[in-house]
Amino acid sequence: MRCSSCDQAEMQEGTTTVAFEHKGASYAFNKVPAMLCPSCGASSVDEKINDQLMLRAEMLRESAAKVYIREY
Repeated sequence: MRCSSCDQAEMQEGTTTVAFEHKGASYAFNKVPAMLCPSCGASSVDEKINDQLMLRAEMLRESAAKVYIREY
């Protein structure tokens, strides 16, 4: 699959860091499986993995902390 951002290279399997804010808290998940572009550095996370990250974020939100950093 070619990169949809730059259309210069084929996407390759790898891992990335996904960081986002949700309901007033900040989350960072390291080593998330993703497709990566070796040309421009764009990354794409599968919808199933994205759904899993959101579920994990909801579970973490129940604690008192406001910043969460986890490995996938």
